[in-house]
Amino acid sequence: MTILPAGPWLHARADFCGPLRSGETIIVVTDTHSRYPEVEIVTSTSAKSVLPAFDKIFVTHGIPEVIKTDNGPPFQGEAFRQFATEKGFHHHRITPRWPKANGQVENFMKNINKVIRTADICGKDWKRGLYAYLLNYHDTVHPSTGQSPYTLSFGRTIRTKIPTAAPQEERLPKQVQLHDQQAKARAKAYADESRGTLFTSSKKEIQFWYVNKNRTNCLRHSKANPTSWTT
Repeated sequence: MTILPAGPWLHARADFCGPLRSGETIIVVTDTHSRYPEVEIVTSTSAKSVLPAFDKIFVTHGIPEVIKTDNGPPFQGEAFRQFATEKGFHHHRITPRWPKANGQVENFMKNINKVIRTADICGKDWKRGLYAYLLNYHDTVHPSTGQSPYTLSFGRTIRTKIPTAAPQEERLPKQVQLHDQQAKARAKAYADESRGTLFTSSKKEIQFWYVNKNRTNCLRHSKANPTSWTT
């Protein structure tokens, strides 16, 4: 029995789906903790196409500690070995001729193939169908975890077209709100100082000060008459 990793995207599984009739191949990477799947469509399984796709996934989720794959040619090459060393993850290859060892990603690829076949039969764009399926999958509670993959991976719910009976009100932590306000206040103060402007206001009037090298002009603007200015 495999022990569930302590957090999302510490252990991941990867495989290829295809090649498809379009000549393209889908890289499927799933998180063992949250069951969150990522897919990238590539034109070939060469390192030139595959490695940037993994880089893109790492940008979103970080670099896993372990990535488990089958023994397919794309994962046996020297380029992928060097990539693992460069990124600092352990590349674990499953037992040859035992695809069940990578069953999580294998089962997900069966769903992808069904979505693509259905789109082809209906004469629809299979890529749009795939992305629509992924959106719903991310929001669906997984039977193994009791949570949706998106919630476990990102710590929040995802908004979709499917209405919820009692939508959860999500608020930013107070510490984040305070930090954001302070950062914006510092940026505004710096911008005002750089422009040589000061902002003062009262109930009756708003004063804009423009500081020049030799003189200071004061523009007074009355709230009662927005188009009236005096210098």
